[in-house]
Amino acid sequence: MIHIEPQGGLANRMRVMASALALHNDTGKPLRCYWTPKPELNARFEDLFQPVDILNISYKVPFKYRRLKSSFQDNSIKYIIANGINYLSSIDIFIKDKDVANVIWNKKLNLQILAERKKHMYIKTCHNFYRGPTFADVFKPIPALQSIIDEKTSTFTTPVLGIHIRRSDNKNSILFSPTELFIQKIDKQLTEEPNSHFFLATDDEQEEKHLKNRYGTRIMTHKKILDRNSLRGVQDAIVDMYCLAATDTIWGSYWSSFSEMAATLGNKKLEVVKYENII
Repeated sequence: MIHIEPQGGLANRMRVMASALALHNDTGKPLRCYWTPKPELNARFEDLFQPVDILNISYKVPFKYRRLKSSFQDNSIKYIIANGINYLSSIDIFIKDKDVANVIWNKKLNLQILAERKKHMYIKTCHNFYRGPTFADVFKPIPALQSIIDEKTSTFTTPVLGIHIRRSDNKNSILFSPTELFIQKIDKQLTEEPNSHFFLATDDEQEEKHLKNRYGTRIMTHKKILDRNSLRGVQDAIVDMYCLAATDTIWGSYWSSFSEMAATLGNKKLEVVKYENII
């Protein structure tokens, strides 16, 4: 069995689950997901998305899994201790964030072969850890949210550009994707395409107000609650994400998985708006 414990916010969890489903498709291993509501995403999966038949979801991590240790330790003593702790919890391999970056992304192991050989694998991460996740096929918003998305996107007229301005606690987005860079792009777009409109998704009320005051009805938004610690706030984030995915092109923020997920869902071009000296 493959156990997954997605970490972080909405987009991070989506890519973890999609990675796990892709790994399941290649190995046939059953999946169990521990989706724990937390302040950064205080909602249950079924409050957001339609059920995924092959995915068994629990909302509490069993006590025996709360002290698992990475199976990829720096020295032999730590390796022996970690394996002993994991063995007592019936887990053969435990993979965490740093292992995804250091071992999987660096192609030091074949995750498919490892999953096929081990009886129980546990992955706790916020990262995409396996190739080819099909996000749009996996994540279908519940009908109530899809209705809101359809109503909002039905007003889109070409060209409509998606704008995602990430603020809140994301220091990299604040520092490297300042609002003035988005304003420069909007002004340039309106010079070249005067009929352009923009769908804006942001977690900062002042940013929204500023752009609406400057561009008026050209800026479209979804009226939302900016609180990921509430169900309504997370559901509003789903609407924002899928509306962004329905635009022609997305201008996103640096270091934002939300921007990336919206582009992936809609199979749209993502242009990260950032200072030129940032890779």
